Amino acid sequence: HGPFDRLCWVELQKDAEAPSPAYAGRRQKRWVKVLKMHSGKQLVEVMYDKRRKSMSLYLDRALQLTDTGEHMYHEMMAHTPLLTTTQPASSVLVIGAGDGGVSLRVLMHPSVKRVVQVELDDAVVNASRNYFPQLAAAYDDPRMELRIEDAVAWAIREAPKKPDTFDAVIIDSTDEPLISIWTTKFYTALRRMLRPGGVLIQNAQNLDVSEQLDNLMKLHQSGGFQRVRAVLIDTVDYGSPYIAFMSSGPEVVCPGPVADAEERA
Repeated sequence: HGPFDRLCWVELQKDAEAPSPAYAGRRQKRWVKVLKMHSGKQLVEVMYDKRRKSMSLYLDRALQLTDTGEHMYHEMMAHTPLLTTTQPASSVLVIGAGDGGVSLRVLMHPSVKRVVQVELDDAVVNASRNYFPQLAAAYDDPRMELRIEDAVAWAIREAPKKPDTFDAVIIDSTDEPLISIWTTKFYTALRRMLRPGGVLIQNAQNLDVSEQLDNLMKLHQSGGFQRVRAVLIDTVDYGSPYIAFMSSGPEVVCPGPVADAEERA
């Protein structure tokens, strides 16, 4: 059950670990719940780990990040696609990622002039501003355009008006969207908004859910992405290797296994 409905206890193993002799051998509360609220879309919780002196963000009781390990995930999700596009990326679409960690890393690239982020739940953004300000700093960058709405509906609606707009699309979301579902129509819209030489990356899952990974790969392909590559992410926050899919047209040489060396030559 984890540190949710009640605070978890940690037994001090040695007297030397106690803050004073009076506390030797006594149990101490490890986690403190500093935020619990339902946004109307999902349950948002923030936990403080007194042992590690770190904050953790949970959505519907699923761990999203810790402030000590988030960089392992966010840097891979941002830097990998931006270093793969055929031309330096100037315009990037971020879907989800309400904590701001992905956009923060995207904005580190000097070539980036514009980031459009479409996040469903402003409660996640507000929680990050209050408890993860080092990540939410991305929202204060003048290059950032934050839109609070359903990204699936937004992409399908905007694609006819915004063809060839973005050099990279980054999807950092819960495993299944909260309102709309992943569809071929959605990925076709994203493909249309990508410029030639652009790439899409999407977080998937770990290797324990092979059927879900297979379905997501097929959706990318059905949306018109001829090349789909797995990106392996090692992180302390999730089971590793955590899988993301990076997809593109045939003109982009996505990193792949050694067996693809001839294709990349």
